[in-house]
Amino acid sequence: MDQELLRAWKRGDKDAGSRFVARNFPPVHRFFRNKVDAQEVDDLVQRSFLACLEAADRIRPDASVRAFLLACARRQLLKFLYERGKHARRRDVPWKAGGPFDQTPTHDMGVQQDARALLRALRRLPLELQLTVELFYWEELPIAEIATVLGVPQGTVKSRLFRARESLRAEIGELERTGSLWRTTVDSLGGWSAEVRRQATC
Repeated sequence: MDQELLRAWKRGDKDAGSRFVARNFPPVHRFFRNKVDAQEVDDLVQRSFLACLEAADRIRPDASVRAFLLACARRQLLKFLYERGKHARRRDVPWKAGGPFDQTPTHDMGVQQDARALLRALRRLPLELQLTVELFYWEELPIAEIATVLGVPQGTVKSRLFRARESLRAEIGELERTGSLWRTTVDSLGGWSAEVRRQATC
């Protein structure tokens, strides 16, 4: 479906373009919402869709359009950070009030303490580790598609997931100094991230 809509959009079918954007807007918007200032999100989302459209002819018939689109989003993010002289690490990107996590998990969910601990730890990880975690847990992409988004071999994705989990444990342990909290938080990462994804889509 996405392949057909994108190619029709490329041929000038605006209705197909609107349908393609509507189908794929949520994951692209989530991708940016927790990484940049709120006022920058819409522009980066638009740039990502336009980049995907311009490169539509390079997508293989058997390829995942979603992965290709998120790869475009990643390139737009890195370009955005580079242009502003930032290092590609979350700790260099301000965590602004009013982002999805301030609106949903830390205020509305019944896991406020764990949510805050995980978010503070996640923002301390290198950007590529954060992206790997988010794509795996939030977007539920298979390893092969994550590899496409990040432009790395599948084995690298697996090793990054392992490193990210271990780094999160270390960071949460450093931040909270409460063993029961960090074990619960990291071990329940999948379920917690699924809830964040659901809330962020609302």
